[in-house]
Amino acid sequence: MRADVRKAWLVTAPFARRIPGGARDGDDLASCRRRERHRCRALALIFAVLLAACSGSSVDSRLADGKRLFENQDRKGAEIQFKSVLAEQPQNAEARFLLGKLRFEAWDFAGAESELRRAWDAGYDANQIAPLLARSFLELGQPEKVLSEINPATLTNPAARALLDTYRARAQLARGYVDEAKAMNDAVLRTHPDLAAALVTQAQVRMHGQDMNTAAQFVDGVLAKYPRDVDALILRARVAGIQGQYAIAQARLGDAVAAAPAAVWPRLALVALLFAGERYDEVRQQVAVLREIPGGELEASLFEAQLALQEKKYEEARDAVAQVLKVMPNHVRALLAAGKIELAIGSPELAETHLAKVVDSSPKDPQARRLLADARLRLGKPEAAIAALEPVLQSESADPLSLALAGQIEMQRGEYRRARQFFKQAAEADPHDGRLQAALAEAQIRSGDVAAGISSLRELGASNDTQYLSEVMLVLTYLEQGAPDEALKAVEALAVKQPRNPLTANLRGIVLLRKRDNRGARQAFEAAAAVDPLFVPAVMNLVNLDVSEGNTEDARKRLEGLLVRQPGNANALLALAELKARSGAGYPEVIPLVEKAVFENPDVLLPRSALIRWYLAAGDGAKALEAALAAKDRFPRNAEVLSQLGSAQLASGDAQQAVLTFRDVVIMHEGVPAAHFQLARAQYAAGDLPGARRSLRRALQLEPSNVEGLLAQIKVEASAGNNAEALDLVRTFQKTHAELAVGYLVEGDILFADKRYAQANAAYRKALAVDDAAVAAIKVHQVTAAGGSPAEAARFASRWLAEHPKDGDFRSYLAERMIAIRDYEGAKGELATVIALQPDNASALNNLAWICHETGDARALEYAEKAVRLAPGNANVLDTLGMIRLDRGELPQALELLGKAAQLAPTAPTIGFHYASALVKAGRNGEAVRELEQVLRPGKPFAEEQEARRLLHSL
Repeated sequence: MRADVRKAWLVTAPFARRIPGGARDGDDLASCRRRERHRCRALALIFAVLLAACSGSSVDSRLADGKRLFENQDRKGAEIQFKSVLAEQPQNAEARFLLGKLRFEAWDFAGAESELRRAWDAGYDANQIAPLLARSFLELGQPEKVLSEINPATLTNPAARALLDTYRARAQLARGYVDEAKAMNDAVLRTHPDLAAALVTQAQVRMHGQDMNTAAQFVDGVLAKYPRDVDALILRARVAGIQGQYAIAQARLGDAVAAAPAAVWPRLALVALLFAGERYDEVRQQVAVLREIPGGELEASLFEAQLALQEKKYEEARDAVAQVLKVMPNHVRALLAAGKIELAIGSPELAETHLAKVVDSSPKDPQARRLLADARLRLGKPEAAIAALEPVLQSESADPLSLALAGQIEMQRGEYRRARQFFKQAAEADPHDGRLQAALAEAQIRSGDVAAGISSLRELGASNDTQYLSEVMLVLTYLEQGAPDEALKAVEALAVKQPRNPLTANLRGIVLLRKRDNRGARQAFEAAAAVDPLFVPAVMNLVNLDVSEGNTEDARKRLEGLLVRQPGNANALLALAELKARSGAGYPEVIPLVEKAVFENPDVLLPRSALIRWYLAAGDGAKALEAALAAKDRFPRNAEVLSQLGSAQLASGDAQQAVLTFRDVVIMHEGVPAAHFQLARAQYAAGDLPGARRSLRRALQLEPSNVEGLLAQIKVEASAGNNAEALDLVRTFQKTHAELAVGYLVEGDILFADKRYAQANAAYRKALAVDDAAVAAIKVHQVTAAGGSPAEAARFASRWLAEHPKDGDFRSYLAERMIAIRDYEGAKGELATVIALQPDNASALNNLAWICHETGDARALEYAEKAVRLAPGNANVLDTLGMIRLDRGELPQALELLGKAAQLAPTAPTIGFHYASALVKAGRNGEAVRELEQVLRPGKPFAEEQEARRLLHSL
């Protein structure tokens, strides 16, 4: 027994001897037992306190020993002492912090992070922990954690706060946000001008701005003050390496290793430099040393993976990087290496998974984005590929590799003009790369020197039989010049060099289509698909051929087959949706395909844009608005997205917000007429006629002959009551666009509104003579009846239907007129014919359901439910089904339907009144009163207004 414990035991011994086995005089047995229990508890407590005191003394002693060893650079001895303390007291915050600091100074950042986090949780001083933890996050490739997990407000020490802010600046820099990093670091230097870490960060900012000479000067200045600062030595080496001064770089890294021989990172930087210089034997020597340094094992594994990849030992490389990811699954450089390895092995699916994580963590890393785009291109996902690469392409320093990859992606998308432009930029950026020089020939051709351009392409193709790109460009150039025979010869030459490349067969198909040889084109596309079933352009070309030849079933099977292999392929999903719609499928069958395309490709604009269009077509303004807002979150400055958002806002009744959205579009594209037309449309809907007039005037200055703008200008003047001016404008329009019926329809509308029925009738009949369409026929019928000739109107309708028995629009119009005069049987007959012609016509089904409900026909519910399935976002359809359910006593279902209808159409008084009626039946009178007050606002008369007033009065 240890002496101090034995002494404690002796102190307690007298108490132990005095605990009796029997009783004192006069005590009963129970009293004795109670006293015995109390004495035992007292003994236990005293014993525990004494032991704790001696234990605490031992912990303090060992902690002090550890600190002394740490100061004397005996890191191993210090680590033993700190671990000994923590084995006995796991929540000892100071020991936990010191162990974390020890690992931090050894550049074991993974170990440091773990211990520092636990010290923080145990309540240790944030001023000491936060800067070390932030630096650990940075070195582990987790810059976002510096910004999200450490609150600067928790620090009270100015020096600690300055150091943390410096590391926050570096985190912004690592994420590619250079301006934010500079501003943050400049703020630190204003208060701490001699802080070495901030001075180094200042140099790092200069490096990001490609100002290497200034960066070198900055770092040299830091080293003059702090010659053994490891950060500064490593950064000076990086600058020298970029400048091609490899001897200086290696010397500075040697200094860093000497300054911190037990640290991982300086040696790591030295290994990276040797690797870049292809000095692989020296790399192996340094990696062996690295593996022996605490915390260097994972980094050694990463370099071993890169060495194996360099030697094409792919499985060995994969195993090495797996060791890192097993311990640190979000290690950015390990994920990047894993992505490269999987691409080399031919596993683009796994590569995409790894690289997407890298891009999420470091969104402005051009290498990660390029590799991710490459993976997606190989997976046959060109839309997702170009989306991944877009931020790189938009930067001023887009590199030749990224530009060339963008060209390849656009080739697969079929965007040949964009492809040529990217190849041209790549060639200009790297004039010594023969593969890219094909684009320079394209520049010659575009400038008018076609012969010289084609000659250059031929020379490039002949100079090296692997210069596949130049010959592809030659084919495309011939096609653009309208020379398909020459293009076909170039394709045949291409096939000799790369007969198994699916792009070759696909090009042959495109050329044969130009020659109107559909059969040969089909064979070529099928050959391309046989070589690579995932080569999407060939499959889509076959689908287009099938559709053009009326083989929609074959097209459907082909698309579904592609989706079995690539369930998330955006192009295939969107094409299948279009195909189903052409085949008569309703929105409930079509829209889920587009929704899936968005879900599987969240970073691709095309499916999001398509989804908004489909929702708008289905009349579901609320869902269109939801989809447009989600698209804006992903693409906040994309004009197409903003335009669709404005359209969705108009469809959902928010014209004022649409005006603001379209103004943003105009700011972005002031010189584009369509932007001004859209703004004018929103201003008109919002009642701002002067604003609409100004926008239209600007649009027509940019494009004087724009039909949409001219018609909108007429509409604005008519709405403002300037009928004479509107008629002058429309007659001028008719002179320049006599072939368009719309000019006569607009004239008729103006005259009709002015109750000049005979003149309006003449204008409408001119429109009917130009275009034998339902819209003109409906207007002729309307104006004839309004002009006091109902018999003539009836005769016109009979003649029209005899000549156009399948005109569903005209029959639907007649049905609505019949409903208005309560000719329900006549309306039923017309609507039944419409539904026979168009089984998925939601409007016809809705009207038929309403008539059946009014006449007590039990089929009302069936028709209304089908209408809601076809148009779940249409307020009128929901209102009809809601009222049917309300009258059937199905109050919960009715409330849900009518509530949604009122939400979708907040300005429709009839729908609001119906919802209020349901609220009253549910006993929710307060809500009903608010709804009725909204409905009965002045200036909104409607058929059931008096009934609504009576209901409000009763409440």
